[in-house]
Amino acid sequence: MTFAEKIYQLRRQNGWSQEDLAHRLHVSRQSISKWENALSMPEGTKLSEIARLFQISLDELLSEDPIASPFASAYCSLQWDIAHLQEAEDFLKAVRKIAHSCGISFLFCMLSPFLLLYLVAQHQFVPDSGISEQMAAGLGSLSTSLIMLPAMSAPLIHILCFPYRSWLRRDILVAADVRQALMEDRQRRLRPFILRIVLAILLLLLTIPSFVMICIQYGERIETIYGVMLLLGGLGIALGILISCGIQIIAYQRLLSDHVHLTPYGTLR
Repeated sequence: MTFAEKIYQLRRQNGWSQEDLAHRLHVSRQSISKWENALSMPEGTKLSEIARLFQISLDELLSEDPIASPFASAYCSLQWDIAHLQEAEDFLKAVRKIAHSCGISFLFCMLSPFLLLYLVAQHQFVPDSGISEQMAAGLGSLSTSLIMLPAMSAPLIHILCFPYRSWLRRDILVAADVRQALMEDRQRRLRPFILRIVLAILLLLLTIPSFVMICIQYGERIETIYGVMLLLGGLGIALGILISCGIQIIAYQRLLSDHVHLTPYGTLR
């Protein structure tokens, strides 16, 4: 472990920002940044101050060996989760299940009142349809409930069974080679994500004006209720796509954000 890696680890173990450490050592934040990025080394007197501040010997500070202290290992075990490649891929697969489930769930929730709207339209605007107000309300409400219940339950079950909940609360240690593989995987998926998002936005831009035009042209007629159904379907598809893509993008950002990462040799950087 180099001096740059070591001072970064020590600062993180104490929960200090670069500004906090700079204030304690009476130097600028830029100096701390240069030390941690191996662009410069502190003076001899400042090295002694650093050793005293972190309560380690000067030899420990300057040696290439990692800092082996009970505090350091306990801190890592309490605050960080280590993400190996297989675990990171499993995490993303689990998130994709939740994302798809949430997107489909939102779509079905938006589609759930379709039968209710259809029966109400038939009862109100088609006199010889034979559908009474009670029948429209009863069957429509029942169908809405039967669709919404499983639609809302599916993502909830996936969330409750999510095996990486601790990764959402704590920092994640990601090895450099794993980080590179994740960045390449995100790059491969970026174009499909963008295409889906663009299609969802176009669908919104087509659906909402169409609904407004139907309302203006037909007023209180059966076509207006069909327009409401069109609006709900378009919103369900578009927002379901956006929700699904958004959750997956956030998952990649969670793994690739500026938390502590590991070098290929397992040392902190």
